[in-house]
Amino acid sequence: NNVTHSLARWTISKSLMTAMTSLRTGWATNRWLNEVFEMTNSIRTAYNKIPTPILMLQSEVDHHVVNPTLAKLCFKWTNCTLKPIPNSKHEILQESDPARNEAMNAILDFTR
Repeated sequence: NNVTHSLARWTISKSLMTAMTSLRTGWATNRWLNEVFEMTNSIRTAYNKIPTPILMLQSEVDHHVVNPTLAKLCFKWTNCTLKPIPNSKHEILQESDPARNEAMNAILDFTR
């Protein structure tokens, strides 16, 4: 499991995926990847025109996201807050309690 340190939450997630096949997303398709690249390019060129405040939660150990690139984008964005979550993998909200609680508190503080 390379997405969370919480074996309990990972096991529940896997059980749900097995029991309810409609929850499965499968692998990324070529179309999905193309749309991600197009959106990423749009954001990179228009980030300074987006007035909405953004909270980016950044996992410490992520095999799916390139953290330095994420941080660079956030630092360029005037309304972006980067919140690293120590001891977390990709699925931050499914992490072990200390990391998950830190992320949830960051979200609650950000939305107040």
